[in-house]
Amino acid sequence: MNNLLYFRLMWGAGLCILLSQCTRPAILPQPVAAYFPAPTLLREGVAQKYYFHYQRPGHSETWTDINYLSYQWNDAQELVITNYRTDLTPNRMRRVTFEEGQMKTLEDVQYNGTDTLRKTLLQPVMRNWQSDTATSVKTSTEGIFLDRSVERQLQRRDTLVENRPAILFSGVYESVRISDSDTLRFSSAFSEIYAEGIGLYGQAFQSDRYQGSLELIEQMTLQEFKRRQQHGLERAAFIDPATVLGYRPDFKLCTRTEDIIDYYNPDPDIHYRGGKYALWKAIKPQLKTELLKGASGYLTFRFVINCEGEAGRFILETADLDFQPTSFPKATVAHLGKITAGLTDWPPVQLRGEPADAYAYLTYKIQEGEQIELLP
Repeated sequence: MNNLLYFRLMWGAGLCILLSQCTRPAILPQPVAAYFPAPTLLREGVAQKYYFHYQRPGHSETWTDINYLSYQWNDAQELVITNYRTDLTPNRMRRVTFEEGQMKTLEDVQYNGTDTLRKTLLQPVMRNWQSDTATSVKTSTEGIFLDRSVERQLQRRDTLVENRPAILFSGVYESVRISDSDTLRFSSAFSEIYAEGIGLYGQAFQSDRYQGSLELIEQMTLQEFKRRQQHGLERAAFIDPATVLGYRPDFKLCTRTEDIIDYYNPDPDIHYRGGKYALWKAIKPQLKTELLKGASGYLTFRFVINCEGEAGRFILETADLDFQPTSFPKATVAHLGKITAGLTDWPPVQLRGEPADAYAYLTYKIQEGEQIELLP
């Protein structure tokens, strides 16, 4: 993973090392401070990338998008939390403060295209690090609709994720949309984990109609994230054909480099035929554990799939299990690269019925050369 966050956190001690200015005082109170990035990082701004897994109503297959979140401490001594869509455009911004372990919302704004929807805060406490319960109540008006949402934290407990301390929150979310002619209600259960030194590590929600989860895969500076936001040819997904690995040298695009679309644009989205089960079934028999020895972390191959369902233009991005830059043994990279390049059951890419090319990706999560998981 290029230009990732150039620091590491010393887990447990809560200290930054190397380039960070470790002597600067904390800006968040305890016990909250331990579960967010270090003070210097919050001042500079830090962004996090997530896989968002979800099931659509009426479908059993799990789909995956990419979402982003950023943290930045502002001059007013507030933490600004911004959520971003797959295309790196913002869809929500919250300003929060912390008092006696309570995370209170000062402002909550949603963005829908050029429209801005500002919510009225009736009860502000989003999370409570020192108690089981917290309640957030918000209302907003959009055209003829009056929306009211209630988010209740019902439990807080200590836990571990990837051998680091974490806090697990669980609760319920309820919303009501009222118009002159109708009332729509929605409710879901949620859980989320804040991990030491990271902030939001993961999230899950489930209702009778819908379920989904967030899974952290990368950290970066806010400066690097803003660079990726610059669209055009060299947008976030761009793969420079001059830097690709040597797999499939005969690969050809059906369109032009500047016309390659993102994985979520085709209809249907880019997924291996048969889903993750079929993908794992194709990969597992080829795995040689002796070639994974000494490897730990996230190894992501990004590539292009053309209108014939062929894959090419492979590049490699890597991070360790703390989401920081790392390198993998050459034997591991060569082994998994050969397997990935040999996968052949990708669907042909189309956009509005016309031949197209699309960016795609596949991540191997490896722990101590043994346990391996496919993402997304």
